[in-house]
Amino acid sequence: MKRSFVITMLILAALAGFIIDARVRPAQLSPGYLAKGGIASFKTALSVFKVDHGRFPTKAESLEALIDRPATIPEGGKWHRYLDADKLPNDPWGRRYVYEIPGKHNPDGYDVYSLGPHGKGGAEAIGNWRPPPDVNR
Repeated sequence: MKRSFVITMLILAALAGFIIDARVRPAQLSPGYLAKGGIASFKTALSVFKVDHGRFPTKAESLEALIDRPATIPEGGKWHRYLDADKLPNDPWGRRYVYEIPGKHNPDGYDVYSLGPHGKGGAEAIGNWRPPPDVNR
């Protein structure tokens, strides 16, 4: 009971911060900013999934494991819907987010990302990793 309360409070705090930040800086509601918000939602849901199951969803289970019970998790287990959605949300450009485990940028975890505005990935991808520091600053 305590764990679910704490998790609920963390999710509410994250959402409140996102809403407050959006009201304070509405100009930052660019598609890239919205993609980062979507990725943050996946990160939270994936963290809760790991708390419940001791692991992240497999590549085969994909992000779908956050909204539909995977066959690898028996009925009556701890699984519940980790995202409040009937289907996985798309990125701001209408494409599916990509989930890779192990991640190329996070080899000990996962990568979740948008392919960016042109759908090409690479340097325009927006993901759960930090870009390398700009040495010219």
